Amino acid sequence: MGECAGQQANYDLFSRNVRGKPRTQRIADADAKYKGALDACTQRAEAQLEDVRTHGNLAERQEQERQKQAALEQKQQAELQARVDALRSDPKIVQLAYSGLLCGWTDDYNAAIHEVGEYHKAAKIGGVLDLGEVNRWQDEAMRARRHQATARAELKQAKLKPLPCKDPTVAKIAHCITDEVRGAAECEGTQDYVLVAGGE
Repeated sequence: MGECAGQQANYDLFSRNVRGKPRTQRIADADAKYKGALDACTQRAEAQLEDVRTHGNLAERQEQERQKQAALEQKQQAELQARVDALRSDPKIVQLAYSGLLCGWTDDYNAAIHEVGEYHKAAKIGGVLDLGEVNRWQDEAMRARRHQATARAELKQAKLKPLPCKDPTVAKIAHCITDEVRGAAECEGTQDYVLVAGGE
């Protein structure tokens, strides 16, 4: 078989070189080494050939698997979108979901602004102002503002008012809408709201 030509050539060369010489242990070991490499390669090639005969070309099988996986993912995405659409048709769910999102990002915004203030305070009393950290918190504040705007826009479009952040359900959704905790036990029952509002 073509893929084993190198091993065959090595074994043939070895056989020619030792022909007529006394069969010492060293020659026997070398013979076993070269013959073993050739046999292993031949077995692999035969197994691959049999696999192709039985299952068709490997590349074709991989493409079929890829298409199958893509179809499954597309189906799952369609099912998820249908579920989100059904949930979004309920104004109460939409109001709770986006109120939670708004409150969660408001908390993040306030925390980021507080951190920026703390860095500036420390610098005023002799500390070194870490501009990298200040910029990071400023970016976080701007990110929070964008998400606040999204939540407000969704509520406005649905002609709904945001619920107060102290509402227990809103507070729970606000806490659970972040990636860090959304799978935690304390977030049981918030999945539909998180699905509607996202989180990011």
